[in-house]
Amino acid sequence: MHSVPIPPHAPGPRPAIPALPSGFLRIYDSALVSSMTLHHVRDVPAVLRHSFTLLVPGGRLAVADLDTEDGSFHSDPTGVHHRGFDRTWIREQLASAGFQSVSVTDVCEMPRMLPDGTTRTYPLFLATAIRP
Repeated sequence: MHSVPIPPHAPGPRPAIPALPSGFLRIYDSALVSSMTLHHVRDVPAVLRHSFTLLVPGGRLAVADLDTEDGSFHSDPTGVHHRGFDRTWIREQLASAGFQSVSVTDVCEMPRMLPDGTTRTYPLFLATAIRP
């Protein structure tokens, strides 16, 4: 566990915060941001539920990650638990975790050089949601 510094405008003390997976950025109690991390997380529904509990009402979650792919994004699959995600599944998991105003949109395409020297682009999504 680690503690988060209390900004001058925040009322009251903050309890110690259980750690999130590496790659998550916590912005006090109001926002969590994850970029290209979720496909390395074994139990995504559990992490989304935990993320929900860390946010205050009105807090926002933003997750950018891979759309479903064939496994070629990582030449070494060590530590990779998902080959991207189906957007409908991500929406459903966020809603099941308690989030509202869930949106999943195109964010960009990431070029990646493959072991054979060719370059392939992989679509990424941005999922946003609000804790009511």
